[in-house]
Amino acid sequence: MASTSSNFSTTNQYIKYRIVTTETATSVSDNTSTITVKVQAWRTNTGYTTYSSSGTFYCTINGTTYSQALNSSHKLTYNSYTELFSKSVTINHNSDGTKTISISAKFSLDGIVSSSPEWQSYSVTLTTIARASSISSAGNVTLGNACNIKWTPASASFRYKIKFAIGSWSYTTAAIHPNQTSQYTYTGYTIPLAAANQIPNATTGTMTAYLYTYSNSGATTQVGSVSNKTFTITVPSSVVPTLGTVTAVVDNSANSTINGWGVAVAGYSKIRVAATASGSYSSTIKSFTISGG
Repeated sequence: MASTSSNFSTTNQYIKYRIVTTETATSVSDNTSTITVKVQAWRTNTGYTTYSSSGTFYCTINGTTYSQALNSSHKLTYNSYTELFSKSVTINHNSDGTKTISISAKFSLDGIVSSSPEWQSYSVTLTTIARASSISSAGNVTLGNACNIKWTPASASFRYKIKFAIGSWSYTTAAIHPNQTSQYTYTGYTIPLAAANQIPNATTGTMTAYLYTYSNSGATTQVGSVSNKTFTITVPSSVVPTLGTVTAVVDNSANSTINGWGVAVAGYSKIRVAATASGSYSSTIKSFTISGG
C-alpha cells in the first residue's frame, strides 16, 4: 500500500475527521514497515470556525495508544483539513511477510465534541514483504550426477545458496540468482563420488539440501529462516572393491611323504590360494569367496 484513509463522524454533526495512513518504508532484512498515521478534522458547514482551547486526541496503532493535547492551533474550518495528530511507527510483519493492523481514534474538543462514540477504527493491510523461499522438492541422485532442487523465489532480486550435507561432508554453492518468481530448478552442482565416504556400509544414504535466502546482490544479508529437504543418494554400480594380489601355492603339509617335495602330486597335493582386496570410498572388505575346480 502507498496511502489509505477512512472518514469518521463525531458527536457533533458538523465536525468530521479522517485517518490517513501512509507506508513510507519497508525493510526486507528486518521484515518491517514504517508507516505514518495522520488524523485530520474539518467542519462540514460554512460560516463557522471552531477554535480549540482544550481537548485530547487519542489514537491506537497496532495495539499501542498515543495521545495529543489539542489547543488553539487546532482550528477547524469548512472543508479544510486541520491536522490533529501525526505519528510514525515501525511495524513488525508476520513470518510470511504479511501484516494487517488496526488503527482506532477518538477525541474530545471544548465540549463541542465528546469522546463518545468511543473508539472508531479501520484495518490497514500493509505491503507484503518478500520472505525466505522454501524447497518444494529435492530429487534423488546417483553420485556423480547433477542435483535437482526446486523452489519458487519470493523476489526476482533475491539470491540463494544451497548447502548439501551428509555425515561430516558438506558443500555450499556460490550465490544463485534465478531472476524470476516462478518455480526454479537448480541443477548446477554435481554430487561427487566422495560423498560415498559417508556411507561405507551401504549403497544408499540420505543427504540434506539447505536453502538460504539473501536480499542483497552480495548474498550476505540473509532473509528469514533456512529451508531444507532430504533426498536419497545412491552409490553407482561402477564403484566396486579393488582386487589386489592373488597367489597360489602347492600345499603338501597333509602328507609327510611328499611334504617338502615342492611338486604337486595328483590325488595328494592341495593348492592354497590367497588374495588381497581393498574397498572403495571408505568401504571395507567383509568377506572373500574363492571357488574353483
